[in-house]
Amino acid sequence: MLRKGAGQQPASVIVKEEGNELTVSVSDPTKNQGSLILEIDKPGFEVLSKSDTVTVLGTSPTIQLKVNAAGSLGTAHQVKLTYDAEAPVYFSPVQDEQLAPIADAFVWDGANANTNFGSSTYLVRGRAAIVF
Repeated sequence: MLRKGAGQQPASVIVKEEGNELTVSVSDPTKNQGSLILEIDKPGFEVLSKSDTVTVLGTSPTIQLKVNAAGSLGTAHQVKLTYDAEAPVYFSPVQDEQLAPIADAFVWDGANANTNFGSSTYLVRGRAAIVF
């Protein structure tokens, strides 16, 4: 739910979803940060309540928050918003990555040690079969 890379500073974040309301609590466990920037992968609509130390930078397509944690000694800062629980979640475009195969067969130990299973369409792992 928190956007990767959006909160580069150490922070303790609790997100509570209840109906169409989202409550976000943020604190600075290091007690050394000035401000914390967070981005949550949900579209927000209306700010219902917030701590004086929280600034809502944006609500669409994601919720962006700035928390002034200076001097708060680890105290939690809160914001409560409404959002569309049915709205699609926005994800940043990700570049496709192709991986080259490094093997096309596996071998069992024991009595099957000399058997190559390279043409099989499944791999047995433990008691479960993984079908390709």
